[in-house]
Amino acid sequence: LRQPLSPKPPNAADAPAVAEATEVWVPDKERVWVRGRVTRQVGRSELEVETEDGVTVAVDLARHDTLHTANPSAEQDMCSLWHMSEPAVLSNLQLRFAADQPYTYVAHLLIAVNPLKPIPDPAEVSYEGAASSAALAALPPHQFAVAERAYRALLAQPAAGGGGRQDQSIVVSGESGAGKTESAKKLLRYITWRVASAAGGTKHDRRRSVGQTHAAAALNARILDSSPILESLGNAKTVRNHNSSRFGKFTKIDFDARAAPKRLRLVGASVETYLLERSRVTRQAEGERNYHIFYQLLAGASAAERQRWRLLPAASAPYVSGCVSVPTLDDAAGYAEFCEALGTFDAKAEEREALFLCLSALLHLGDVDFSEASSPVRGGGPQVEPVDPARLQVAAELLGLEPAALLAALTTRTVTALARGESESFSVRLDGAKTRHARDNLAKAVYSALFDWAVGFVNCKLGALAAAAERDCFIGILDIFGFESFDTNGFEQLLINFANEKLQATFNQHVFAAEQELYAAEGIAWRSVRWPDNSETIGLIASKERGRAPGVLHLLDETSRLPNQTDADFNKRVHDAHGAATALRRPDPRARAAKFAVRHYAGEVTYNAAGFLDRNNGTVSADLVTLLGSSAHTLLAAAFAAAAAEPSTPAAAAESAKSSTPRRPLDLTTPRGAGGGAPATPRPTPGSTRQPRGVGGGKVFSSVGLTFVKQMSALVAELDSTRCNFVRCIKPNPAMAAGVFDAPYTVTQLRHTGMLQCCELLKHGFPTRISYAEVVERYAPHLPPDVGRLRLPPRDFAAAVAYGFGVQRDLYQLGATRLFFRAGGVACLDGLRSCDMAARGPEIVARVRRWIVLRRFRRALAHTLAGLRLCRLLRRVRALALWRAALLPVRAYLRSGLRRLGRGGG
Repeated sequence: LRQPLSPKPPNAADAPAVAEATEVWVPDKERVWVRGRVTRQVGRSELEVETEDGVTVAVDLARHDTLHTANPSAEQDMCSLWHMSEPAVLSNLQLRFAADQPYTYVAHLLIAVNPLKPIPDPAEVSYEGAASSAALAALPPHQFAVAERAYRALLAQPAAGGGGRQDQSIVVSGESGAGKTESAKKLLRYITWRVASAAGGTKHDRRRSVGQTHAAAALNARILDSSPILESLGNAKTVRNHNSSRFGKFTKIDFDARAAPKRLRLVGASVETYLLERSRVTRQAEGERNYHIFYQLLAGASAAERQRWRLLPAASAPYVSGCVSVPTLDDAAGYAEFCEALGTFDAKAEEREALFLCLSALLHLGDVDFSEASSPVRGGGPQVEPVDPARLQVAAELLGLEPAALLAALTTRTVTALARGESESFSVRLDGAKTRHARDNLAKAVYSALFDWAVGFVNCKLGALAAAAERDCFIGILDIFGFESFDTNGFEQLLINFANEKLQATFNQHVFAAEQELYAAEGIAWRSVRWPDNSETIGLIASKERGRAPGVLHLLDETSRLPNQTDADFNKRVHDAHGAATALRRPDPRARAAKFAVRHYAGEVTYNAAGFLDRNNGTVSADLVTLLGSSAHTLLAAAFAAAAAEPSTPAAAAESAKSSTPRRPLDLTTPRGAGGGAPATPRPTPGSTRQPRGVGGGKVFSSVGLTFVKQMSALVAELDSTRCNFVRCIKPNPAMAAGVFDAPYTVTQLRHTGMLQCCELLKHGFPTRISYAEVVERYAPHLPPDVGRLRLPPRDFAAAVAYGFGVQRDLYQLGATRLFFRAGGVACLDGLRSCDMAARGPEIVARVRRWIVLRRFRRALAHTLAGLRLCRLLRRVRALALWRAALLPVRAYLRSGLRRLGRGGG
């Protein structure tokens, strides 16, 4: 990627001279690169450079990777930089960040550096009003422009024979704290605004009924207000981000493009979530918080609500008693926004009441502790009682349960034994540690059910089912958890980082591999670029191929299903199976028994294997599922009744899968997300070994890890079926301080994500391409009739129009099926649609005719030259044949002479 000031010389003595006063970049230990000016050249091999700090440094010209020419100015599109190099990209981002311009293009990609402070957004109407792609590219870089391009791509009529419209997706990626959630909300806001603006701007829409208009406005409002609901329930403060998404979210906005010409009708939307982090409900690392909704409830509820829901102060609720307040978050305002969003969705009063009662119950449940009597009960087994029965009673009442039933479900477990084809169930008493573990599992199951209810409720109100049947196309916005690496990393971090590996591979495929494969297939001359390939890391984590060791998550699943296995056994299997893999690094020998290290695209991460087996088990105890299915709250009972209806044994599950239609009940055995900041050392699971499945558990074992692998594979397949647009978010400094641009921290993100190679590829490649049929459809109506009468084939028409309008030849190339443009090159051709044909028409026609004459001349010349070459070849062939014929008698004479000599010698 790095382009030297001059080509690397074969030796230092041959190094070319460099002009004095040339501005260059030289390496710097603290700032990575520092700008300087060449003061003089020492011989042919060394330069003296005075940096902007006034320090003079010597630069060896033979080391071609230490000197780069500086650009004269910052650009809003990286492809417009005069010199493309790592310091050029880094400096361009830093200069724009300092000028409160945190967004920068790389052709059609957007790099969004998190400003970490409010910055006014531009007017949406300016992006909607851009008359052409050139006008849109000239506007300030912003998420609005990415959304507008996706909208216009759906709006464009598909070319004849080109199939239907291609769905659009916008992938928002970056590490935790890079601003992905805010970028996704800006995209969502613009698309809903764009739809509303288009719906109110045509005569067709003005004739619609008032009811339809109100319905569309309500749907727009609900799409926007889905964010506050899911953020409150699914976001939390971590050590790296004050508003970290602890789940993944793919929002589809569905359209019907057949309703009216040149307009998209909004028909609905849906939200798909991935892997909610359940462990955060009961435990957070130091400096982190539980989910926002708990603190919003405590800060914003009125006195009457606090009394009705019996809210505990945060200090008395162990689940939220750590870091309570965050200066950058207004919890009371968040509560008001959450309630307002529920109102937008027309949530019923009883639904709201049940939701808040259950949330309050979780606060009380965390305050319930148990003591174990010194003497066992009659019949054997420990005797466990609540330390304060009144606290248990309050928690049970808030959950709509009988206190005695809740106590029994927490202190005992029903075990089913199979013998001679018959099953027998009996109750086993739990000790104090296992009872507390059951209490925490109950809290996590309830919160997961509430989150799943919220997702289902949002989808129902957004008309997800009806929209799926009615839609013609969609725009999807993916906002998923960012890459994480902490002092202590566990199971959740492995899943989060695996998701980021898959998305990075998708980025590589769409931007690098597919781009260069297309160039080769179309016969386009291009400059090959190497990019970081993370396929080995993905295989290490999730591969299961014949002849290859199973991936880490498959090994975890196998270990979880075996009896009497520990986390140490799982860790040993990982090292034994992948000890020779380059993507797996062996940690320090003293830590190898408990840890393993993976080389990710964004850096090496060491994982603590403690707690992996327990967290991979997504099964909820059948006793707890049955208990919660009997809750007096319809919201809670319905969720767990669906889970209780699932088959309880592997055989029954297989039989049910054959005989029943697929359905998607509220998923309690599969958390929608894992993640969770820098987790504290995982709590040891009571009873450190695993029991065989099907005995004692009651429910079929559910692997959280493998379920997530399947979800990611389905997501990537869906992204691959769409046209992907990318927003790459960058975190400017690890401390989340506004106005601070940490160059070493930022350049590490650029290197790991392949953005530097991407800048080079898109600057020297051809990121814009238009099919020849689309060129004819787009530009033929604007040309003088004389051009149409020439009846040129589509490929010749595209070449003739580009030549006729004076597009520079180095800005485009003709492929086999498409016209390829360099970044911004299509703007030159787009000017044809707005130019004055009365004035320029004759000139364009004359140039098109000249192109035809030149083309015919070149073809005739090529045919003539080919004929001359063929004649010369024919003369050579004939001459060779004559020589061979002349040599025949000579060969016969020589052979006869040799025979005579042989006889004479004999």
